[in-house]
Amino acid sequence: MATVLYLVHHPTWTSSRIIDVLRSMGHKVELRCPPAGDPVPHRAAEFDGIVVSGHHWSVDEGHLHPSVDAEVALARAAVEEGVPYFGMCFGAQALAAAHGCLVQGRADGVAEYGFYPLHATADGAELFDGLTHVFQSHYQACLTVPEGGVLLASSEAFEVQAFRLGPSAFGVQFHPDARLDMIEGWWPDNEYLHHHPGIQPLAEQLADAARHEEAIQGWVERFLQQWLSDRH
Repeated sequence: MATVLYLVHHPTWTSSRIIDVLRSMGHKVELRCPPAGDPVPHRAAEFDGIVVSGHHWSVDEGHLHPSVDAEVALARAAVEEGVPYFGMCFGAQALAAAHGCLVQGRADGVAEYGFYPLHATADGAELFDGLTHVFQSHYQACLTVPEGGVLLASSEAFEVQAFRLGPSAFGVQFHPDARLDMIEGWWPDNEYLHHHPGIQPLAEQLADAARHEEAIQGWVERFLQQWLSDRH
């Protein structure tokens, strides 16, 4: 049984597809919420894996929120210490920022909020086989892949949708953690995205959620099994 640190960024964000699958695999999930005062460890090797979820704060706001810089440092430590790391949205941006990449929004303000096609690269084709659409909720993104990293997938609006750094550090700009039953509840919580061009109306999100739920669930199960397999 692995012990996986799972960082969330609001005290109520304690339910997710990733948590469900990790527990179903028999692993222990240790939830911490840094914005609520939970400590961010300095050493990644205290855990068998680290998952970092989305955030309403940005990776460049460490001067306002010290826990942001602590999470970026943890992403760097995970790579240095060889601990499997899986970052989603903010978590991916933290991994990129920890290795010198710029994270920012598009000049035209286009955001991705809803379901969008995922275009796997040749390096990501096997990993993302069968996964055609993913749920997004962001306006900022990694502009480049860290030096030595591998681009695994892109979207039409943002080139860096998924990347790998080393054997077991992965960043995805999308949200495989969002289950079908969570989509409607995210709509008011993400009101700050509603004015951005490019977002998908809620009714379309719900229709696409039902359409792609099975594929996303299957991908998460396969990915997490592979992600932790080299360590256990």
